[in-house]
Amino acid sequence: MTRLKQLLDRWSTDSDANERALVGRPWLSPEFAFRHYKVQDPAFREVRSQLPYDGEVRVQIPGRERSTMLYERDDIVAGVSFYFGPFAYETTSTMLFSTLAARSRHVLDVGAHTGIFSLIASAAGEDVFVDAFEVVPPIAERTRNNVELSGRQRRVRVHSVGLSDRSGTLAVHYNGDVPLATGASFEDFADRQDRPGATSLDVRVTTLDTWWREYRRPAVQLMKIDVERHEVPVFRGGRDMLTECRPWILAEVLSVPDFRSMFDELRGLGYGFAYVVDEDDGQLRRLDSELRYEDGHEYEYRGYHNVLFSVDELDDDVTSELAIVRQRALGGRAVPGSGASMAAEERAAARRSRANARIGALGRSARSFPIVKRTRHLTRGAARRLRDQLASRAVRPGSQ
Repeated sequence: MTRLKQLLDRWSTDSDANERALVGRPWLSPEFAFRHYKVQDPAFREVRSQLPYDGEVRVQIPGRERSTMLYERDDIVAGVSFYFGPFAYETTSTMLFSTLAARSRHVLDVGAHTGIFSLIASAAGEDVFVDAFEVVPPIAERTRNNVELSGRQRRVRVHSVGLSDRSGTLAVHYNGDVPLATGASFEDFADRQDRPGATSLDVRVTTLDTWWREYRRPAVQLMKIDVERHEVPVFRGGRDMLTECRPWILAEVLSVPDFRSMFDELRGLGYGFAYVVDEDDGQLRRLDSELRYEDGHEYEYRGYHNVLFSVDELDDDVTSELAIVRQRALGGRAVPGSGASMAAEERAAARRSRANARIGALGRSARSFPIVKRTRHLTRGAARRLRDQLASRAVRPGSQ
């Protein structure tokens, strides 16, 4: 029996806790306001402790195919999507990535973690192919599970190898007590190494150019990279590919020096444009080589975020489509593909789940049935009340 089938079989038997979570998750409330949620959001910490869940999670950009991720109270990326909606994680970045993937044939996901960007890119079109790179073994296994569960084995290929500026082996630092946590890196973060569970593992690495040549020089048009301050060595090891293919690059920034070093390296390869992605208002703010905005204000780092690097100026049709997708998703109207319509679909699925649970209860003895029925009724009512409480806190301004 495969690990994936074992998980699915176990979740089907642990129905009571899951039913409460499926009914009570905040984004199903009609009053819920869809927005971007960070994994550190207090609302996320609260809801996952009160409504624990193991099972499948819907991930979807409006107008695209639906993807599925697995959640065992472990992968915080999938957790954000379960409790706050299919596009709650890095809302603007994932929508932008989907928009660009629809204009691409070959996509790279470097530092794929559990694969949300790979799934979103592969859902943008049947002819989009993704090569994903993830070196931490349990995370790479979960990525493959998510690809399989989404039916994307023909569109996503997962590589358990790291990328750097040389081939050989490097030590990847991660937390063994929280194996699916974000933040694994080839760089030595002193604060992370002091935490309980911090460990290291020697893994195989290669360069982007070496991989590119081995796989017959695919025409890469889009790339996401999130390797926790190891981005510049990856760029240095991929200069030939980046120079010839000139893909859009969506990269995570962890500090001003990181931003400068990435932009300096990429400018030497012809990348003259950088756009800061604002997850909250959906804007892409262009910066010049001195890290100044078009209005003359200097860039200020206010926490980790993504930046889109491009050789050419971003076309207006990209930003226009991004705005349309965000409006459809967050606008509150139950139009096809909107967050409101997705919530309606999930509420209907929850009702079917409850009906199936009642049918199963009918098979129990007549003596125990009234107790079971009454207990389930009270549990569902408590779940709904908890959902409404959490939703009211989630929509409160300044709750991030």
